Amino acid sequence: MSIISIVVMNKTFLMILLVAFLLSCSKENEQNRGVLIKGNISGSKGEKGIGSFSYKSGELTDAKNVLVLFGDQSSVSEVINGKVSLYAPANSATALIFVDANNQYIGNLFVSGLNILPLVNLSEGDQTVIDLSSLYLDGTNVLPAYNPIGNEIQINQLDINIYKELGAYYESLAKNIDTDNDGIPDNFSGKQIVLNTTFNLTTVGTMGINNNPPSEIDTSKLIINYSLRIHGWKNLIPQNLNISLTGPEDDPCNDIVKINYTYGENGQWFDVAFERKAQMPDGSTLALPFKKGIYTFTMDGINNHTISYSSINARYFLVLAVPTLKTGSDGKVTSVTIDYMLPDKTITQPSKFITTLMLQFHDKNGTTHQEGAIFDLQHPLPDFKNVVLSSPLNLNDIDKLCIIYTDLVGNIYYLDWKKP
Repeated sequence: MSIISIVVMNKTFLMILLVAFLLSCSKENEQNRGVLIKGNISGSKGEKGIGSFSYKSGELTDAKNVLVLFGDQSSVSEVINGKVSLYAPANSATALIFVDANNQYIGNLFVSGLNILPLVNLSEGDQTVIDLSSLYLDGTNVLPAYNPIGNEIQINQLDINIYKELGAYYESLAKNIDTDNDGIPDNFSGKQIVLNTTFNLTTVGTMGINNNPPSEIDTSKLIINYSLRIHGWKNLIPQNLNISLTGPEDDPCNDIVKINYTYGENGQWFDVAFERKAQMPDGSTLALPFKKGIYTFTMDGINNHTISYSSINARYFLVLAVPTLKTGSDGKVTSVTIDYMLPDKTITQPSKFITTLMLQFHDKNGTTHQEGAIFDLQHPLPDFKNVVLSSPLNLNDIDKLCIIYTDLVGNIYYLDWKKP
């Protein structure tokens, strides 16, 4: 996996991002969309900021807009009288990119060795206010006089090291700006494509019920099935199901198969997923991970799109969400408490790794009851540790529970729990 430099963010890459996103974004409105981030652009030179670093400025005073990137979404916030004030969703990895009036790149926020701001484990949740104080330019790094890491953003050095891996996501995003190779950035014509990896864990264990705890998890035996999700906007919707994925260019796979295809609401988008099917010695089928590299995504048999794929290792953001069903006096399930641990069984906070959460209860007749939704940043479940059901369920009808979450950059994780 190719990792973007953590010391100096690639200027060419950021220029590509700007061209692709800036005109497709609307100006940030004044409504609270999550975490408030603000600061003041410094016009003086040679001033000191964090630690003993010295900063130059001048070019930063030309900043007119800040491009806000979070997952596969974006917005633009205007710099007014040298003041920055914008919102970004909690539990997201947010990049802040400063541009001038001609949309030319100036620099990006750089904090504690990170070119993204991990808005996780926040001191005041999604009502947290982060005041970066004065902002200075050092090369292409926009450095704040106040560092929120360890304060409003309550993470440690181990967390920081993990979040450095997220740079690869933005690098891959930059390479997918003009996937149909027509010389026009895809966002200008409503033809943008977003890639996510899906990690589907076979049965993790047995859920708990009231005072009966969940089964002990043997993490060494966890099996992960992989798939590649391609999400496209309305102007890309194919006319038929003649859809294929081939590659990577330097080491092609011969085992890629399409597993599902979904149209979005009112034809605004589509989802298609691919797997690499492999037959195991015991006769079972396993979905293998996709190799990094350049793929060709073909629709209608003729429209080819060049896609760069780079996945984050599942182990970086794999969190075991361990459920216990709670019943009322009538024996019906009214809520689910969820404990979270890393694969080494270290207890952790879900807000450090999870952006959206969804629970799906399956009964023996194939009926599904759902709580929450993934990719819904506007209406997330209010509590990831205690999910209150919108309507009680009969315990006897439940066959299994699937816990689904997205990580900070939109990859999807499925964890199946069976009933004892």
